[in-house]
Amino acid sequence: MKRNTSGKPALFWRIVITFIGLFLILSTISNAALFMFGETTHASVTSRRFGGSNTGYPADKRYEWSVEYSFFDKDGSEYTGYSKRRGSDMSVEVSREARYFDFAPFINSLSDEAVISPIQLISISIGLFLIYVINWDVNKKES
Repeated sequence: MKRNTSGKPALFWRIVITFIGLFLILSTISNAALFMFGETTHASVTSRRFGGSNTGYPADKRYEWSVEYSFFDKDGSEYTGYSKRRGSDMSVEVSREARYFDFAPFINSLSDEAVISPIQLISISIGLFLIYVINWDVNKKES
């Protein structure tokens, strides 16, 4: 039986994994940029617990919570965002401030998510690694 060597499935997965790598990089950089350049405003926050208890976590992190926040930008337009957090059986700690870009308020995050941390370097590194590895043979053929 002859194998299909047209390369269409390989091209499809190359594109998908490259987009995953780009998403990791861009989402990480956007949170760091929100921290440095974003506007801060008060956010109205509601949370809802879902799922069961995970006894492998400490008591203050046993449940998953769905967090919805809304805020008004400088022009008075309302925007909504969503997050997922771990919390105790009765509550979850969430910032009551949102950060957003003045020129693009639809890019937003809660203030306690828009931070700079060493973990972001790992996320960017993974994104770069995915892009490089999936396109490795393309880079070698062009040389």
